Amino acid sequence: EKVTTIPPSLTASFQLIDPNGNNFLDAEEKAKLQITLKNDGQGPASNLQVSLEQTKGEPLYYDVLSSIPTIEPGQSKSVQFEISVPYKVISGDAAFKVSFLEIHGYEPQPMSINLSTRAAQPPVLAIADYGVNDAAGLGKISRGGSADITIRIQNKGQGIAKNASIELLENIGQNLFLDPNSQKSFKLGDLNPSESRDIKFSVLTNNRVGAKAGITVLLNESREENSKKEVFTLDIEQPQKKLEPIIVTGKENYVDIEKVNNLSIDIEKDIPKTTKANAGAVAVIIGIRDYASGDIPKVEYAKRDALLMREYLISTLGYDPKNILPQNPDELMTVGNLKNLMRQKLPSYLKPDGKSDIFIYYAGHGAPSTASSQPFFVPYDCDPNYVSDDNAYKMSDFYADIAKVKARNKTIVIDACFSGQSGDGKAIVKNASPVLLKVDNPLFASKDAVIFQSSEANQVSNWYPEKKHGMFTYFFLKGLKGEADLDNDGKITVGELENFINDENNNLPYVSQREMQRKQKAVIVGEREKVISGR
Repeated sequence: EKVTTIPPSLTASFQLIDPNGNNFLDAEEKAKLQITLKNDGQGPASNLQVSLEQTKGEPLYYDVLSSIPTIEPGQSKSVQFEISVPYKVISGDAAFKVSFLEIHGYEPQPMSINLSTRAAQPPVLAIADYGVNDAAGLGKISRGGSADITIRIQNKGQGIAKNASIELLENIGQNLFLDPNSQKSFKLGDLNPSESRDIKFSVLTNNRVGAKAGITVLLNESREENSKKEVFTLDIEQPQKKLEPIIVTGKENYVDIEKVNNLSIDIEKDIPKTTKANAGAVAVIIGIRDYASGDIPKVEYAKRDALLMREYLISTLGYDPKNILPQNPDELMTVGNLKNLMRQKLPSYLKPDGKSDIFIYYAGHGAPSTASSQPFFVPYDCDPNYVSDDNAYKMSDFYADIAKVKARNKTIVIDACFSGQSGDGKAIVKNASPVLLKVDNPLFASKDAVIFQSSEANQVSNWYPEKKHGMFTYFFLKGLKGEADLDNDGKITVGELENFINDENNNLPYVSQREMQRKQKAVIVGEREKVISGR
């Protein structure tokens, strides 16, 4: 009797799992390539072999073979290949081929996977500050005397300094000596970017010491190329400055996306993934959290909002990461950089035939001119009390610059208010009542443009502390994730997104009134039938 095997039907998919979630294979990182096989057939798949082979790029270390005993009909099973990236990898492309074998020959076709490697961001150990403490309490080094020296070592680079240590030379300076009882070497451990540690030692001088004396310090890191010798100079018989604390302002970057994903916030988990690439599309994503002036309150969730918006553009809307500006999400958005980004860089990325899509997102402060009430975007180096064309970006100029460029579709999303207040209701324009700072948003009408403004002209664009995002951005992304698809046709239109965001019973207007006791309603301009997602 002839035995007929009921065949399986296998399809394969993959997911890159890297520790910081930035989708790069970073130097010294151990990532995993997860291959998932799904059986949509009627029969089981047996004795599957999955192999991995690098076909392009810097040599990486990786697992080469894995197996799956069986996959029953309707089941999915996964295997993981660990990829280790050497420290001296250079930035570039790494291509892999994934091949399959099934005992009866029903394996899926091989997969080609292109990933990006990124070179190490080195640490930079440096002497950031120092202080002097003598027995007389004068804060100076006297001839023939002794003093305690405290120096502050800081990592001013972008990479982690591993197993950092400090060593003082035996003869640290001319006629300046290390106290025999003083500690000579110090282990600091690992230092993250911007992190600092203090070390303390004692010195002696003789009567021949000059007006200045240098101290030689060896700054060591586990990798020789990151170690160096540094000399700093002390004044003798002169009061030295006191050691002031370093104020380090934290800044979010791609690494923080991993932290975002570990929180139970719905829009940050299970971001929809499109199968359609929008290769010619160009985006500008701006999130200004901190400002040069300490008097200006932070826009608490602006950087977080901008980073997550990037993830949605890449995963859900199919944007190429290389076409999202600025390439460095931590670039300081000074007035010069902001205008150059919009007027020079953005047009240079667009296709000459005008068939590119544009997506522009801004999260940060907005402020009105106290003289004209015209609204301005407030860059990093601007004081909102004195906005002008010289130090800020007038909203009407912003839209005029967008109108000049040729593009197929233009989507502008602004999470900022221009009423002189921040997202927690605090005034950013001094000695002016928000009631008097009413502005008209100069939203231009164009068939190729859609504008999402987070609030009406005289309203506050609230923060949403519970969700750790701007309130408007939260509902915008929640709608983009799929909740706005009210007719379940797989497409999200401008009209659907507007109806979802401004749902007075459940979403932005309701939550704003409930949480902040003030009104907020998004303003949307553009054709309601235009499709935002799911094309």
